[in-house]
Amino acid sequence: MAYFETKIHVYETVETYITKCKRKSCYFEECVEFEYPCISTRYVEYSIVIGFSYPDVAENDMAIFRRCVDDAIYAVSGIINSEITSCNVMNQSCINAINNSMFLANTKARDEFYGCLRRSGLSDEAINASRVEVFIRKDFN
Repeated sequence: MAYFETKIHVYETVETYITKCKRKSCYFEECVEFEYPCISTRYVEYSIVIGFSYPDVAENDMAIFRRCVDDAIYAVSGIINSEITSCNVMNQSCINAINNSMFLANTKARDEFYGCLRRSGLSDEAINASRVEVFIRKDFN
C-alpha cells in the first residue's frame, strides 16, 4: 500500500507549559539543589494535513486515484482556508475555529475521495482498501 500526505496549511503559535526548574538554596555553607514547577513558553507548529493510502494498482487506475486525491485536496483546502482567512490574528479563538472545522473537512475529504472513486468505475476492492484522513500534526520547535 502506498501512503502520502499533503500539507493544507501550517501555522505557528506560542504555547505555555509547566516544566521543572532547578534552584540552588544555600544556608550558611550547606547548599541544596531542588526542583520546583515553573511556567515556560515554546513555539509550536501546527500542520493541517490530509493523508491518503491506496493499494498497488495498474497505471491507468493510478491516474484515477491522482484525480480523486486532487479533488479531495481542493475541497478540504476551501474549508480550511475559509476558516483561516476569517481570523485576523492567530489566537485561541481562531485555533478553536480551525479545530472545529476539522470534522467538516474530514467528512468532505471522504465524500469527495470515495465519491470520485465510485464514479470512476474503480473496483470495490480497490476503493475499500483506500483511506483518507484530515488531521493536525503538532511539532514543537
